[in-house]
Amino acid sequence: HTRSMAIAILMLSNILGAGGNSGYMANHADLTSKYAGFTFSVANTVATIPGILAGPVTAHIVHLWEGRWFPVFALAALINVICAAIYLKFASTQRMF
Repeated sequence: HTRSMAIAILMLSNILGAGGNSGYMANHADLTSKYAGFTFSVANTVATIPGILAGPVTAHIVHLWEGRWFPVFALAALINVICAAIYLKFASTQRMF
């Protein structure tokens, strides 16, 4: 029961991740076809920063909480909710340039 549930969750995660990635890739061309390469490179550069910081920050939080991972997942969930709210507030389907 637990193994099949874990496999189902992983499959769903991969499916949803693929959908998100395909939307992300096309979004730059949809918003600004003339500068799509530039906006894509800036977005990828900025997105690298959390990837670099995630390991040390996670280790520090787990150490502070004496080996507990709940604060790490709670922080990740909070960041996702805040970013989704900002996106919903400012997102637009209008071409910018």
